[in-house]
Amino acid sequence: MNSGVTERNRYEIIAIFREEFRRRTDIEIVISGSSITTKISNLGAGFFSINMNPPVTAGKNYLFVLHVESGKVEFTTTSLPSEEGQQRFMLPGEIQILQRRTDKRLMLPGDTPFSCHGRYKNGKNYAFSILDISPGGCALLSEIQHTELTHNNVLLKQAIFSLDDYGELIIDLAVRNVSKINTIKETGQPDTCYKISCQFQFRSPSERNRIDKLVTELLMENKRKKTH
Repeated sequence: MNSGVTERNRYEIIAIFREEFRRRTDIEIVISGSSITTKISNLGAGFFSINMNPPVTAGKNYLFVLHVESGKVEFTTTSLPSEEGQQRFMLPGEIQILQRRTDKRLMLPGDTPFSCHGRYKNGKNYAFSILDISPGGCALLSEIQHTELTHNNVLLKQAIFSLDDYGELIIDLAVRNVSKINTIKETGQPDTCYKISCQFQFRSPSERNRIDKLVTELLMENKRKKTH
């Protein structure tokens, strides 16, 4: 991330929350050293709500991270009494906007029919959804923990990317990090998944060029959808 910008203008803050509420952007709350990822479920005059069960104590401050397309927005705000199963928080008076480095990274919606599958060295098959993709790597998502990924320097040879209308792509992936993500379903129930951060291992310049072209096409298509 590049250096951040502090925003204190109330109307700008409200505009950011309205836009990310519309986009159903992931919002992360830190509680007792652990993070939970969910969505903004409601936005009102001076407050926002998330689905959370059980609710937190009113009147306490919590750290939030809003994962916007250009990077992330961090802020601390105070919890309000819960209402109809939704935990409410005050809209912050100040936010920190942290811009991502200017690489071409595309966050893929949860309903995107893209996936990655292949076989570990031990012969066991794997299949992941694709969370994001850039010219240098990608983030994969798994609903279960894979012990094969807990070792150092894991290399997924000839991983197959199934990209719907864009066809298939076979490439080697170096696993750089696996992180546990605590999430909350729309029903308010807790859930857990695993984010697998990978770096592409290019075997030729043509592989690199194909990935770069693919990401550019996906970004352009995403921009076209937003303008319609």
